[in-house]
Amino acid sequence: IFGSGDGLSLEQDIQAINSLNQIAQVEALDCQEYRDISVLLKAICQKITESEGWDILFFAGHSNESALTGGEICVGRNRFLSVKDIAHSLKVARQNGLQFALFNSCQGLNLAESLIDLGISQVAIMREPIHDRVAHVFIKQFLDSLASYKDVHEALLDACEYLKQQETRLNYPSAHWVPSLFRHPNAELFRIQPFGWRHRLQR
Repeated sequence: IFGSGDGLSLEQDIQAINSLNQIAQVEALDCQEYRDISVLLKAICQKITESEGWDILFFAGHSNESALTGGEICVGRNRFLSVKDIAHSLKVARQNGLQFALFNSCQGLNLAESLIDLGISQVAIMREPIHDRVAHVFIKQFLDSLASYKDVHEALLDACEYLKQQETRLNYPSAHWVPSLFRHPNAELFRIQPFGWRHRLQR
C-alpha cells in the first residue's frame, strides 16, 4: 500500500518492492488513485482479504501514533485511515496466511502494537520520525536481504548495519537505532520461500 506522497518520494519504495517480482507475487495499491476515502477503504479491505492470502503487508508513506485508533496511516492530504478501520480485514488476512507487516513510515509503535494484538506474528516499523532518504536506504537493504531468503530479523539487522555504515554520507547519526521488529515470542521468523522449477530441480 502506497500512501500519501506529500513531501516524500515514493518512487524508490515502489522500485524496491517491485524488485521482489522475480521471487514473489507483488501487487500494489496506490492510495493517490482514490479520491473518495470510503472507496479507498473498501479497496484496501478487499485486497488484503483475498482468499488466496498474502504473506506480507507493506506500507510506505506517512504514519502517526494514535493510541485511541491503534495508529494511523496517511492516504492523502489530511486523510488518514486507522488500524481500527481495517482491523476486521487484518484478522481475515491473518487467517488467510498473513505473517509479516512492514511499515516504512514514521512513528509506528502504535501500529506495531495493534497488529501484534490482532494476531499478526511479526511487524517491522520505524519507532521515530525518519528522513525520507534514510527510509529509502533502509527499505532497499531490507528487501535485498529478504530476497536472499534471509528471515525478517536477519534482514532488519543487515539494513540497520548498512545504515550505521552510511551515517556520514546520509548525515543522520543514530538512524540505525530507529527500525524495530516486534513479534510473538514463539513465532517462527518469516522468510520468503524459494519456488519455481529451479528450486524444485535444486531440491
